[in-house]
Amino acid sequence: MLIRFQNRINPERKIINKLLHKNVLRIQNTIINLLLTKTLNKLQDKTINNLLNKNILNTRKKAISKHINKLQCKNINNLQNKIINKLQSKSINNLLNKSILSIQNKTINNFQNKTINKLQNKTINNLLNKSILSFQNKTISKISKKKKVPTATLR
Repeated sequence: MLIRFQNRINPERKIINKLLHKNVLRIQNTIINLLLTKTLNKLQDKTINNLLNKNILNTRKKAISKHINKLQCKNINNLQNKIINKLQSKSINNLLNKSILSIQNKTINNFQNKTINKLQNKTINNLLNKSILSFQNKTISKISKKKKVPTATLR
């Protein structure tokens, strides 16, 4: 109200006020523009940083997952090798045990065969000796029965 009243009194003052008002608006606009550009720049920086961080995180995640995959593959390979080694050692032990058993069986069989052969030979020899002795005894008894020698001549 006061400005209007002053403008009526002094027309130069009116022009000055208009110019002042225009300058104030320009200054306000420049300040607003500066603030807007600053905030935009900050927002852009933040979004750029966020995107960069996301990219970094993604690359880290990828690298970590690759590393985990490698470790898992190594662990799987190690387990497979351990299982294969166990199976191989078991099969080798089984083969060794089988060969040891077969050797033991062969030696036992050889020993049994030898003892059986010895026993058979002894029994055969015994039977032969008995039959020879009985034959000899029979022939001696036959001979002694055929030739009866007088007792006088024997003395």
